[in-house]
Amino acid sequence: MRLQMEPGRQEILRYLGASSAYGNLCLFVGAGFSKELVGPDALSWGALLQQAAIQMGVDFDFSHNSMIGVGYPEVASMLCLQHSQENSISYNLSLAALKREVAELTSWYPDENRKSFYADKLMEISPSWIVTTNYDLVLESLLHVASVTIGPNEPLVFPKGRIPVYHLHGVRTDPEGIVIAREDYTVLFRPNEYRQIKLALTLKESTTLLLGYGLGDDNVLTAYDWSRNVFNYQSETYPHAVIQIVRAPNPKPRPYRAGNGVLVLETSNLEAFFEELMPFIRERKEQDRLAYENLTALERYINTNTASAVELFLDDQARRTEILSLLRMNHARLIHCFIPFFERCVDQAFIRSSGNGQFQGYSECLTVILDVMMAYSDTNVPPALFQKIAHAFNRLAPYIGRGMGQSHSSHRQWIARKGQLQYRHLKELKIYSRRKEWEYVLSLLAEFNLDRY
Repeated sequence: MRLQMEPGRQEILRYLGASSAYGNLCLFVGAGFSKELVGPDALSWGALLQQAAIQMGVDFDFSHNSMIGVGYPEVASMLCLQHSQENSISYNLSLAALKREVAELTSWYPDENRKSFYADKLMEISPSWIVTTNYDLVLESLLHVASVTIGPNEPLVFPKGRIPVYHLHGVRTDPEGIVIAREDYTVLFRPNEYRQIKLALTLKESTTLLLGYGLGDDNVLTAYDWSRNVFNYQSETYPHAVIQIVRAPNPKPRPYRAGNGVLVLETSNLEAFFEELMPFIRERKEQDRLAYENLTALERYINTNTASAVELFLDDQARRTEILSLLRMNHARLIHCFIPFFERCVDQAFIRSSGNGQFQGYSECLTVILDVMMAYSDTNVPPALFQKIAHAFNRLAPYIGRGMGQSHSSHRQWIARKGQLQYRHLKELKIYSRRKEWEYVLSLLAEFNLDRY
């Protein structure tokens, strides 16, 4: 779930495939993506402001020395100020005029020759959401009905089965919501501003693939900083990384980390990158397909061959380990059929010990209970399964000991393996046993210091 500090190229591509399969792959798309698909008609931010100035009738000197090092939002504000002064209107009216011009100037769509290639690849990559700083609708034209456009003032929620395209700086169909001047960006840095917090959490909780974007906006850089230093909790349970695709005439074969920690993968162009990525996307999909078939087969086996499956689970350690490994990794899929199967295994173990002097079944039952608990050694046991484990353990507890009518082999096994159980599992078992007043279970747990925090 985590990339190495200096991962190889294939490792990164395979990680993107895993993120797509996991369901938290975010594409962060900038102006370079639109230029790749639209061609020369797509304007850079600087060219867009210059063309807007012409349309507004403002003779703005973009080449003046005073413009050196000035950010585009500041330039946009200066342009609006000059327009308002020359036309004796309010600054807000000039800003509204600039936004209308920008909305018209960004009315471009992808080249038909490239459209099908990128549309197919985007659908195959299947991002969970897309964040873009672009005003245009190029992405929506590629994804057709599979997408939903979300403006900067709307919450990032979307219907099932649709890919949200979140326009961080506004969308051309709503000129008033366009973020372009300094004043617009100032709003983004207000305390508890939804877009800024959501962007930071998206970067934190996703594998974010930067396409045609260079982490240049202050608010995006701030969100990236927040994701690393403010929301700095760590998790290894889901894939999360920021990977930037950079076009270069002679791309470096080896990925590297930029000064801000972002992983950089160089490519000659975006089309070449998609061609390189797709085999890894397909490889992971094939793995998932085979895994799905295996899980379906296991589910069918458990449900249709109940008696033989129970016997094998009780007697064959290797088979039991295999099933529990699949359960641990896919409990959302298997838990509904495993719980009744587990109960049948416990019942069968007790049947084996139903005769006079037949204690081996109790030891087999304890083996199953402990193996199931240990399968979740690094995480919490699903609550529905934990309840069944607790009841099975309570049922078995009177027979674990060295007294008359008790299973000595179960007692030896308990002594040998109890130290391998997780504290949180034992703690929860003790809390539940207290509530149920299970004296035998509490007696077995008495030696553990489970009342500490």
